[in-house]
Amino acid sequence: WMEIEQVLRGKNILLTGATGFLGKVVLEKILRDVPDSGKIYLIIRNGAQTRLKDALDLPIFESLRSNHPNFQDYVTRKLVPIDGDLSVPGFQISSDAMRELQHNVHIVIHLAALNDFFESLSSTLRTNVLAALELLEMAKKFRNIQAFIHSSIAYVNSDRKGFHLEELPPIEDAEEILAELVQMKPEALEASQTAILGNYPNPFIYTKALVECLLAKRRGNIPMSIIRPSILGAVWRDPLPGWIDSVGAVASALLYTGVGLIRFLVGDRRLIVDLIPVDVVACCILAIAAATIDKRNFNIYHIGTSQNKPIRWEEAARWVSTYWRQHNVKKRVDATPLRIRMYNNELMYRSLFFLRNDLPALLYSMFANTIGNAKQRETAASLRELNDRRMSIILSFKHFTSNEWIFDVSNTAALMRSVAHPDRFYFDVEDIDWEKYFRFFCYGLQRFILQEDVKQPTDLLRIDLVQEPLKRTVVSNTLFAWMFPDLSWAFKEYKTNIGIDSLMTMRNSSETISLIIQSPNVRDAIKHAAEEEGVSVGEIEHRSRDILEIMAHELYLPVARAAGWFLRKIFKRIYQGIHVDEIGLGKLRAALGNGPLILIPTHRSYVDFLILSYLFFEYDLPLPHIAAGEDFLGIMLVHWILRHCGAFFLRRSFKDDRLYTALFTEYVQRLVIDWSPIEFFIEGKRSRTGKSLHPKFGMMSIVMNPYFEKKVPDLTIVPISISYEKVLEAELYSSELMGGKKVKESLQGLIKASKILQSNFGRINIVFNDPISAKDFTTKQGLDKGLDPFVNHQDRKRIVEEISYKIVYDIIHGAAITVTSLIAAIVLTHRKGISQHDLQDKVDWLRNEIYARGGNVAYEGTTKSMLTYGLDVMKSIVCKERSVYIPAPREDDREGKTSILILDQMKNSLLYLFNAEGMIACSLSSIISSESTLCKRSEVLDGARFLNSLLRMEFVNAPSPNADIDFEEVLNGMIQRNILNSTNDQVSISDRGSGFLTFLTHLFWPLIDAYWISLLTVFSMTPSVSLRRSHYLQRVQWVAERMQLEGRLTFYESTSMEILVNTLDLWRRWGVVTVRSNQPSENTKGTRKEVKQKMKKKNVTEDPLVELTSAYHSEGALHDLLDKIGKYRKPGTNATPLKRMMILSDFPVLAKL
Repeated sequence: WMEIEQVLRGKNILLTGATGFLGKVVLEKILRDVPDSGKIYLIIRNGAQTRLKDALDLPIFESLRSNHPNFQDYVTRKLVPIDGDLSVPGFQISSDAMRELQHNVHIVIHLAALNDFFESLSSTLRTNVLAALELLEMAKKFRNIQAFIHSSIAYVNSDRKGFHLEELPPIEDAEEILAELVQMKPEALEASQTAILGNYPNPFIYTKALVECLLAKRRGNIPMSIIRPSILGAVWRDPLPGWIDSVGAVASALLYTGVGLIRFLVGDRRLIVDLIPVDVVACCILAIAAATIDKRNFNIYHIGTSQNKPIRWEEAARWVSTYWRQHNVKKRVDATPLRIRMYNNELMYRSLFFLRNDLPALLYSMFANTIGNAKQRETAASLRELNDRRMSIILSFKHFTSNEWIFDVSNTAALMRSVAHPDRFYFDVEDIDWEKYFRFFCYGLQRFILQEDVKQPTDLLRIDLVQEPLKRTVVSNTLFAWMFPDLSWAFKEYKTNIGIDSLMTMRNSSETISLIIQSPNVRDAIKHAAEEEGVSVGEIEHRSRDILEIMAHELYLPVARAAGWFLRKIFKRIYQGIHVDEIGLGKLRAALGNGPLILIPTHRSYVDFLILSYLFFEYDLPLPHIAAGEDFLGIMLVHWILRHCGAFFLRRSFKDDRLYTALFTEYVQRLVIDWSPIEFFIEGKRSRTGKSLHPKFGMMSIVMNPYFEKKVPDLTIVPISISYEKVLEAELYSSELMGGKKVKESLQGLIKASKILQSNFGRINIVFNDPISAKDFTTKQGLDKGLDPFVNHQDRKRIVEEISYKIVYDIIHGAAITVTSLIAAIVLTHRKGISQHDLQDKVDWLRNEIYARGGNVAYEGTTKSMLTYGLDVMKSIVCKERSVYIPAPREDDREGKTSILILDQMKNSLLYLFNAEGMIACSLSSIISSESTLCKRSEVLDGARFLNSLLRMEFVNAPSPNADIDFEEVLNGMIQRNILNSTNDQVSISDRGSGFLTFLTHLFWPLIDAYWISLLTVFSMTPSVSLRRSHYLQRVQWVAERMQLEGRLTFYESTSMEILVNTLDLWRRWGVVTVRSNQPSENTKGTRKEVKQKMKKKNVTEDPLVELTSAYHSEGALHDLLDKIGKYRKPGTNATPLKRMMILSDFPVLAKL
């Protein structure tokens, strides 16, 4: 192995072109990874010291500056800047500097060149040929010269197409050609340039070809290597992905497309483009330098990707288009959605260019020159110049887009195999992910060239299945695909070539039903039901078959294809993108085969039911069998489509129905045993508030049992986070949260909902969290807690609970935070109104706070473009009124209550990131007074712990049902980040933390208010009063709404029915109330059917009764708890009287109850 650091240890290097793009990256690489090399001499013109200092301040050196303990001393000791100009004979180097070079230099790395395609032949001849030859003659005088590395370009043979070996260009009479060119005057060179260049596209490539031959002939005994990179691109990996500081070749085309100046190119999209990241070239240069030392042979090294990692122009154009569409550029001159097109026919290209660019400029010029003013004439001239620039860039690049070369990399590959530490000196281009690379390339242009504040791309959610579907249709290049792309996609080849194909291994429904009916558990349930009802076993068996036929799926691919086509049409109409986490999807694919696949997504919308099937069809993964409620059976046609797309149907509740329980359990477990993928929602129902619900254990227990009973080797459980920028049912949810009845699913309702096709619902973001192996999880639980679910049924229950909480926790923490969530959080904090400038600043601040806590925001553009985009999605929810943004009022809702509830639902997806800090903030707020801003640390922590217990129903804070938040650690973190100050055993809010704590408290005060108002309503109950659960909740909401109207309740979202349901559950758990069945004992006798008939006859519902427990019959206990909760409300809103009668008089609305 060749240890590059060891070989270059103590070697003094002369580096030219150090202030150029490649030179900076090479210099940084030496300083970072070859720190024990000798001095680095840098020939720099026009003020070497100043230009070097400016270069070292660039972002490319940021990592080195940050991580090196004494960076300034290090570079001062290491770098020797020398004033010199390679464009003039003798380089204008001082005699002292020349003597030092002659005594000390071991290696020359010559990178300086004039690489502008538009430069004249006379200029490039001087810089690229004569300077290189003069530098070689200088190196021959160096006493210790051991290697001479010259940078060329892979296209020196581009006058000929095809495969190019690592050999010199076939210019046999190079000396004679040079002598003739030197004798010619610049004017003569320009006049004869076309004839001199021949088939070479420009003077830069021609002079590089010429100088290679001359250097090889004149080198003498100097060890020499020539490096030939192809087209240089932005940094790929180290030290700063995407960094670029010059625009040439491909970069200029990408930049012009980004600002909307270039929308189509001339060239063949099917041809290979050879692009090489600049950091790969830097690694190669150092490896080549080490390999060249004291070797007398002459080598040429191609550094390119066309042989081992080819990419075609059409792929590059698609990925570049995708990036620029997703990242609005401030300086963009054409705002229409970008899609780069390539035309092989130059006549067609010129015609399109004329129609789109020249003709409008010509018409405007005629107007300006005829009746326009001076400014308009100036604009017309600028337009003509701009069009000339566009055309010159495109035509200068035509040689590369209309031809194809494959560069042999044998020497480079052999060198790569000999290098030690390939993780640091990497040039294996097969590792490049081109789609990711082009995203970083465009990011670098936007961030470092256009100087826009844009976030670095992430691997998360980089694929958009709406705007950029995967190009895998069977007939993708046919006229049919061009005319009917969605239909072509729907009828593409679908083959799950991973060993588990749900269409191939799936049993037919009659076979499945027969197996279920004959299973022991179902036979016992049938026998029990027959005995209980006094009917024959055959009759119950017949009923069981009817139940299973209603329940079972009938997955049929043609229907799934048609549904996919329909969904695609809908999605393209209402969504701006469906962004998919392909890395997580890759982990899922890798885990297939370990055990049956269990998919557990977030449940926020009806879209959840089919989005995964749509996605799995796109990626050739087995279509899942989806657990759906029997509500869908009432929707004509829809239930048929769902069933044939893989849905199976279950009742909302069946715990008291032994027969149905046995049938459903056996059906699901049969799917598991047959390795059929299953999808279900562990939250049980759609969350109306945007917060994840606590898990339901029933379905999880059913799917886990086959593993516990060793009928399958393992289960692959995949938590999936789906986040919507705007939920389809947002308006319906707000109505339900305000106490309205849930709209029953029906075909008529579906047809009425077609108006949503005119709406913009933004993006869907789908993140696949790490798969959970049931085997590994159970093993760990067994080791950590001594559980054995294979024997002990109680241990099974505990493991099901543990894994269920782990799944919900992963779903919450894996979700991408949407743009609308950020805007909603800020608007609700400043609901009285916030200016656009302040809104932008606070959204930017909040995005950074989310990143600091490890969250992901599903938007990578500038904050300004993010805000513009988000407000467009939210235009029916947030409006601008008198120059400030507020929750949008409606004709029948002037206070904007509906908008507030929708904003609250959007905001709640980010609460988990600030949960613990928010409770500390509310605790602090309750203690601080006008007299003192200091709080006892212990008091703050006690308050936070109480709030955590109060709000336990609102959050899943840990991947375990019994885990607690370490508030000590959270408080210390807030102190370290200067949000809080700490003195001895006291804490206070810092100047920096004041605004942050305001934000935190406004996140959590609405929740605290809801619990306070719920408990306050309990004062309207007496020990002798029992209320039905529904009546109690209606009463609480009524009180909350009245108090909100009276101004005694600050936040309207505190009246949300879903939160109020949670409050009742907490009072039951805390022993404040009991919730018991209201069915008389005589009604519980007989079969379930008979019980229901009795209840219906006597008008008895299953709505349970709510009663005060004996512990809270005393006013004192109830008041103490109410006062304790009220303490953490927004300051100035809590004033709880001491007695029940005083409370009723102080809150007249309660007296009315």
